[in-house]
Amino acid sequence: MSKVRDEVESLARSVLGASADDIQFLFAEPGEDSISEGLRLLTKALHVTGAANGERGGLFGGDWGYGANFENDTFLLHRYCWCERDDCPWCAGCQNNLPSLPHGPQCYQSRLELLRQRHGTKEEWGWHVPSDHPKYEREKRALCSDLGVNFELGNEVHCTCGADAEWRRQFDACQCAWHLGRDQFRWPATSAPNFWHKPTGFRVNWYKYIGRGVEVAGDSDDWPAILLDCLHSIGVAEGDDR
Repeated sequence: MSKVRDEVESLARSVLGASADDIQFLFAEPGEDSISEGLRLLTKALHVTGAANGERGGLFGGDWGYGANFENDTFLLHRYCWCERDDCPWCAGCQNNLPSLPHGPQCYQSRLELLRQRHGTKEEWGWHVPSDHPKYEREKRALCSDLGVNFELGNEVHCTCGADAEWRRQFDACQCAWHLGRDQFRWPATSAPNFWHKPTGFRVNWYKYIGRGVEVAGDSDDWPAILLDCLHSIGVAEGDDR
């Protein structure tokens, strides 16, 4: 991995003119900040190589913070979109508006709802229980144990009756314009990615500009190698004089 990082840093400095501060953020602890810095660098690389018009941006997004629209066999990069077309993979939602399916009486969700009613207060949108309510948490932990589901992961969303799985099956099978328009982006209940590394499936979404509301799907430890692969795929290499 150190060899990969050395090459990324060399390309960033010599070809793309990255500053010492840029490099520091680029190799921060794996996470949203280093990924965002790498995506800004990739946007600049697309502009420098002429592969796409990566706009410099400014304002809240900073230099190269708004991405570019580009796709090759290695990766896809797409700016945040506001077009709101029904068939846009980045904007629209399922047009069939599939309703939630009812849970069975012994389903985790049905029994959890009884706990919420016992310990919570009624709001317009449903029953609210404070996150630090000790008795609710104890009884919820016991419910997870009783039904054999993980308390640490998903103790508010488990479904043990199959209703959620059936809804997901219907969602995946939907043939509305939004689903059909997404093509390769057909991941359940998610929008098309703003960044997608095709060989690994690593994906990133952001809100309006890179670094805001970032959501990452994939192993962040792989990011330096992914970034290097993307740079190579658009012809950024040692010895370039751009």
